[in-house]
Amino acid sequence: MYQFQIFFFSIICFSIGADELHDLAAKGDCKFYEVLESKVNCGPNGYLISYGLKYCNKFTHNLYFFNEEGQLWVNSVKKCLMNQLVDKRFSNCKSLTDYAFDSHVGCYLNPGNEAKSFCSIFFGNVKALAKIYDLVDIIKQPFRSLKQLIAVSLKCIGL
Repeated sequence: MYQFQIFFFSIICFSIGADELHDLAAKGDCKFYEVLESKVNCGPNGYLISYGLKYCNKFTHNLYFFNEEGQLWVNSVKKCLMNQLVDKRFSNCKSLTDYAFDSHVGCYLNPGNEAKSFCSIFFGNVKALAKIYDLVDIIKQPFRSLKQLIAVSLKCIGL
């Protein structure tokens, strides 16, 4: 009976956490990354905190620098990126990081919620985008950054 109680309690706790993650992702709330981190424990240098939360907050706090289309794009990309992670199970932190980074290109190009592609909002939001990205993060992840930049650029020029 005791094992059943533990099992039942675990299912209830996981369900509550999953509902919270779904709600946060639906809103594009940056707290999503902290809640997911509390479940996977990849630490302060893992993707969820050092990249996901960091850039979610930077985009949120600088939203007013974007034009109307750029603001819709930012809010839609945030939701898209979170929804890519919300129901996934990862065997380790590296697989989470790889999956999360790989989802960026798709969300930038097809963010949903009637938002235009990165290609369409880029030129009207160059200054706003320049305020967001930290060169140090690009240097820390040169392969990932270059891979994403090339993939997005090729799509934008129609290749």
